[in-house]
Amino acid sequence: MCSQTSRFPKWVRLEAGAHDLRFLAGTLRTRSTFDRAFDLSDGDVLVVICDPIETKWFWEERQPANLWYIGILTSADQP
Repeated sequence: MCSQTSRFPKWVRLEAGAHDLRFLAGTLRTRSTFDRAFDLSDGDVLVVICDPIETKWFWEERQPANLWYIGILTSADQP
């Protein structure tokens, strides 16, 4: 669990193996959550980025949903 202003960890070490994870994005007005399972090998890096609905400026158009980007970098991807 992390946010732009919190002191929660932005990086968490996960051991190799199966992981059931819950992802949550929340703003003052909205909240979305989903679960996803991953099977990580030794040396894999799970990267998760959320672009939340909330806009910084009142004149900007609000996107209709949170946008999530999820991927795994494997040891084969690294030089």
